[in-house]
Amino acid sequence: MILQAKKITLSPLFKDISFDIEQGQHACILGPSGSGKSTLLKILLGGQSVDSGEILIHDQSPDECGWHQWRGQVAYIPQEAPLGIGTVREALLLPFEFKVHKHNTPNDETMRAQLKALGLQDKHLEQTTNKLSGGEKQRVAIARALLLGKKIFIADEATSALDKDSKAKVIEALMKAEHTIISVSHDDDWIERCTQNIQLGGEA
Repeated sequence: MILQAKKITLSPLFKDISFDIEQGQHACILGPSGSGKSTLLKILLGGQSVDSGEILIHDQSPDECGWHQWRGQVAYIPQEAPLGIGTVREALLLPFEFKVHKHNTPNDETMRAQLKALGLQDKHLEQTTNKLSGGEKQRVAIARALLLGKKIFIADEATSALDKDSKAKVIEALMKAEHTIISVSHDDDWIERCTQNIQLGGEA
């Protein structure tokens, strides 16, 4: 078991939420606006405390083994990821400036291949991020997460700004059997590919 949530309560958003996430599962948190979906993602990353309940990571309390160890295993894709003001290359390489990732720094060929898999072109590598559309920025953020080489993804509306073709490429890149995904989404195509639904606040 990768992650377990046991009777998580955060008033007034939700009460007694419980679920298990196993390796290779693609879980989607569903619910109406204001039901606490994105807040639940923050809880699972250790960025938000709860009123009651317990989170277990690999059968251990992260308070004991350290939230930083868990976050080191996870690639987080926020709804609007900061890319900085430089080129796409610089944005992709930003996480690799940290010691923990330096050994895995991708070369230009690897970055171009990852961009191509998400429907972006070689020219985008040299383009400044402020010239990108919303959908292009989103795919660059997803490319960056994938380049980290991690197998666990926490994603908040990963396909929200994408057209049909771009969305299909993102789903294909992320929804691999070896990837474990915990996500928030309103996208029917994304939800259809998930293997588990976690419902908050009544009907989605």
